[in-house]
Amino acid sequence: MGAIIALTAALGWSWPALLPIVGAVAAAKGYQLLSDPRSPAFQSRLRRELDARRIERVPLDSELAEIISDEIGKEERLIFEREDFVLVFRKDARGKFFVDAMGPRNKTRLDLRLRADEFAREIVCKFAYHRLAEQLLRVNAVIVEEQVDDAGRITMTARRWS
Repeated sequence: MGAIIALTAALGWSWPALLPIVGAVAAAKGYQLLSDPRSPAFQSRLRRELDARRIERVPLDSELAEIISDEIGKEERLIFEREDFVLVFRKDARGKFFVDAMGPRNKTRLDLRLRADEFAREIVCKFAYHRLAEQLLRVNAVIVEEQVDDAGRITMTARRWS
């Protein structure tokens, strides 16, 4: 007997629970969490670098925004850096979520948008994976096989022991 589970990443996770997933995706993609953005050293560095960068604002997918909408305060930020790219996850004063992608002026807006979108989609994918694994554990099921296809879709086979 088989079952197909369609999972949407929309309910039941808090920002503290999502933070390790965001950090893991960042590390896997080669990004580093920057120091406290309110520190004087960071502010000084940021002012110097902003003039040499192109910035593209990318709204987050509704799935990710719903996950963290109540858990992150307005004007809070998570800032990740890889090589010459900086991604800033933030919630503005109106409560809208964005990824601000910053890169060298020689990069196109499309390139920046693609980088930010790829990162955000990976977070949604990892969230869904962890959510499903948690649900399987709650019903005493064990993942016995896992396959990832070329499109990044994950197929899990689980077995539940009575």
